[in-house]
This record gives sequence, C-alpha cells and structure tokens, in this order.
Amino acid sequence: MSSAKVFSGNSIKKAQNDRRTVYKSVLDSPFILKWPAVNNDLGNKITELLLLSLEPIGHYRKAVHLIKQKKSQKVEPKTDDLKPPAEPDILNRVHVGVNQVTRLLEKLIKDKCAGQPSATPTNTDTNAYTAVFVCKRDANPPHLCAHLLSMCALANIKIVSLPPCSEPRVALALGIRRACAIAVEIKQDKEESLRLILQGIQPVNAPWLKSALSAPQEYCPTNIKTFQTTAPIIAKTQKRKPEEMAQNEANKKTKKQ
Repeated sequence: MSSAKVFSGNSIKKAQNDRRTVYKSVLDSPFILKWPAVNNDLGNKITELLLLSLEPIGHYRKAVHLIKQKKSQKVEPKTDDLKPPAEPDILNRVHVGVNQVTRLLEKLIKDKCAGQPSATPTNTDTNAYTAVFVCKRDANPPHLCAHLLSMCALANIKIVSLPPCSEPRVALALGIRRACAIAVEIKQDKEESLRLILQGIQPVNAPWLKSALSAPQEYCPTNIKTFQTTAPIIAKTQKRKPEEMAQNEANKKTKKQ
C-alpha cells in the first residue's frame, strides 16, 4: 500500500525559500481600443428596443416562407393566401452579418476620406443615424468582430455590445439562424426611442485614428527582413517513419536466421 506524504512546517518553509521574488515589466500600449461601457440596465433596454424594431422583418420573412411552401404544394390554395405581404420599411435599412457590416463601414470611411456626405449604399437620407450592434459575448471565435471597433471609430459611428445570449433573440427577430453583428440606419420618425437611448453610449475613443483621416497619408510597403542562421543536419535514417524502421529490423532478424 502506498502511504501518503506528510509535509511538516519546516519542509513547507524550505520550499518557499527555494523561490525568489522577481519583477517583470509589462508595457501598456496607448493605442488599445476599448469597447464603450454599457451597464446591464442600459444594455437590456437597448436590446428590447432593437428587437421591437427588428420584429417586422421576422414577420415578413416568415410570411414569405409560408407563401413559398403553399406554392410548392399540389393542392392550389386560395389566391388571397398567395398575396405577398408588404415589405417593412426597415428591411432596406438593416445590414446583417459581419461581412455586410464591414462593407457598410468601408463605404462610410471611404466617403469620409473623400469629403463626401456619409450616405449609406441603400439610404441617401442624411437624417439617418447609423449604429452598429454586436453580440460580442456570443461570437465564436471571440475576435470575429474585433475589427468593427476600429472601423466604427474611423466612420464616427457608435457601436454597442449587446448583453450575453442576445444573438438567438436578434436572429429570431430577424427570422434567420444567426446574427452576430448588425448595422441599423435609424430614422428619427421611425425608431426615435432607439436613437434617443443610444445617446447614453459613448463613441469609441481613438483620437489617433481621427487625426489620421484629416492628414494626407502615403502608402508604406511592408518591410520584410531576412537573417541567416544554421540548423542541425538530420541523417536519412532519422527521417524514416517508425513503421519502416521496425520493418527493416524485422527483415534483418529473418536474414540472420
């Protein structure tokens, strides 16, 4: 039977004396972007107002899907059942998915650099207030939406990190499976409550990015350095697979017999 080891006070003290205290320097970068702080109450209110604004899209997509199912059936339904529903106004002002939101921000940044008014590809109304909503805590991998933070700073657009487990609720309101990030072009006469509550969200603090847009920039090519070093020479026998080496040993034994 194995006996348990007993450590006395002297042995513990000796183990502590074997370790020494060291001090390591950790450098902090001033160019790290931080997500705007959103408390739980404010985040929940923003989520509820956002879902209320997106629900017409989910109802519209569900109705269109039912019409397609009825058309595929052999029995012909009534003509009233095949009448397509009215398309909600917010459908053309919502950009769903990381790729669509990235393209929208690229367009806004490009227009800002060119000195043009910030008009989105689908909406030329200058009174529209664009905001980005990200389910950062539900994203997999976590860095999937990290680039949106700097792009919103360049485009001068507010970005909101929604509370945990918000992605299934947002996707259900939109009538789709997943919605990690969405951008909404908010109108004052349509989503006024959502626009007003977003005033409590601070913009992304990145003064070095904003100043970079005002000054002319030049393209700097990537500088790749190459250094010369040495490596050990591996014999051919070491490169063989273990199965081949075992087979060679077996063949040698059979020849000796």
